[in-house]
Amino acid sequence: MIKTEWKKTIFSIDFLIAVLLLYIVFLCGKGGQGLTGEDTLSILRVLLGRLRHRQMVSEMEEWAVPHMLGIWWDNIYLPMVAPVIFGLPFISKYVEEVKSQNKRLILIRTGFSGYYRAKVVSVLLTGCLIAFFAVLLYDATLFLFFERISALDKEERELCYSLVSEHVTSYAGVCLTVLKSNLHFMLYGMICEAEIFLLTVLSRDRYITLGTSILTTYIQCRLVQELSTKGFEEQNEFLQKLSQFFSPVFLGYAGRYGIYQNREWAAVLVAGGVIGFCFSMVFIYYKKQSDISER
Repeated sequence: MIKTEWKKTIFSIDFLIAVLLLYIVFLCGKGGQGLTGEDTLSILRVLLGRLRHRQMVSEMEEWAVPHMLGIWWDNIYLPMVAPVIFGLPFISKYVEEVKSQNKRLILIRTGFSGYYRAKVVSVLLTGCLIAFFAVLLYDATLFLFFERISALDKEERELCYSLVSEHVTSYAGVCLTVLKSNLHFMLYGMICEAEIFLLTVLSRDRYITLGTSILTTYIQCRLVQELSTKGFEEQNEFLQKLSQFFSPVFLGYAGRYGIYQNREWAAVLVAGGVIGFCFSMVFIYYKKQSDISER
């Protein structure tokens, strides 16, 4: 059941669309300030400029590594669109499964425990792999078409290290930091997928699920922005830390900045708690159903 479930989700056109959409979101992120007085240019515009041998932004903003680590911050719309993108392969199939009564037949054949385990594994694996392939495409694009560390002189290389982290002093340290950031993003994909799983199970409607996801994330982002702004204006360290704790992309801080700078384990623990909460709520909801056809 588990193998069948994750294959049904991953080997689908929706999975491919989700990977490509997330990759496009990365490309639409902030690439730097235009040299000709233009507004902030996207990664895609900077990339097209480099392909035409035209310098669109400063040399520093054409370095690959800062943008590899900037997937969390370069696109302000990422927190709102990410859950929707991650949920694409799962939502339609689950809603169709419920409405066509296939769910009842599966439950009769495999039992509740087998069905629940298959869904959990499928959800986690789908979120992880969508993030993995999208980040892989993005990092490969930056590596091929932007300035690599090996092409920089000694002073530029040291400046690049400092932009990555104050603790990074070598190329190996840069690679490790990028790897950790990518692993954290894969964990973020699991969080998004788990949240969509919970909303879909509760609503059993794709449009309500997507609308609720966007609305709740928007409210969360507004709350974080208000806390951050007020904390900065009042020099209130507690409010600033609170904004980082409630941030939808809090894993971007893990081991690098703010409240999670030296507490990478805490960020991972919070992520695990969010995922565990979503799956626990789904489990409770399933168990409370009195009619097997409604599970």
